Amino acid sequence: MSLQDSLAKVGNNLKHVIERIIDPKQMRELANESGFVQRCTSRLLGDEFVQLLIIEAADGLRSTLRGAVDTLGQLSPKASMSVQAFRKRINSASAAALIERVFQKTMHVLLNQVALVITPSRTGMELLSSFPNVYLQDSTETVLDVAVKDSFKGSGGGSGNGKGEASVKIDVIYEYKTK
Repeated sequence: MSLQDSLAKVGNNLKHVIERIIDPKQMRELANESGFVQRCTSRLLGDEFVQLLIIEAADGLRSTLRGAVDTLGQLSPKASMSVQAFRKRINSASAAALIERVFQKTMHVLLNQVALVITPSRTGMELLSSFPNVYLQDSTETVLDVAVKDSFKGSGGGSGNGKGEASVKIDVIYEYKTK
């Protein structure tokens, strides 16, 4: 299996994970609500845009606008567009609003599922009652294109730990007791 096929498989797997959380119909509704899709005849639909971002993110440093446009043409031939048109779409406030809504919806669904799984017993809540707060924390870091190194300085000083010259770290802290 080629690297391209492997990346496509990873992107497809991530797409299925997100589709289990938010189905394509809901994704399209979020795209309409965010203003990303304004007409029923829009060539690029919300679920296709999110799928494209996942596939391109799996490609890491090799991602380019040209590559994203080529991938978009493979995902949905009717959504094919120029690099300039895609740059305008991806950098729009409505694209950011769509991604924010997808993230919010995903977090809402996941936190509800987590709450069902880890709902503590009465004894467990008694144990937690002696603490004013209980924090759950997780973080992730990803390498970005070197072109954004001035805005997103990497970590590790190029010591070979794989963080690169440009990276971003996302840290999430959830206070469990204030459901």
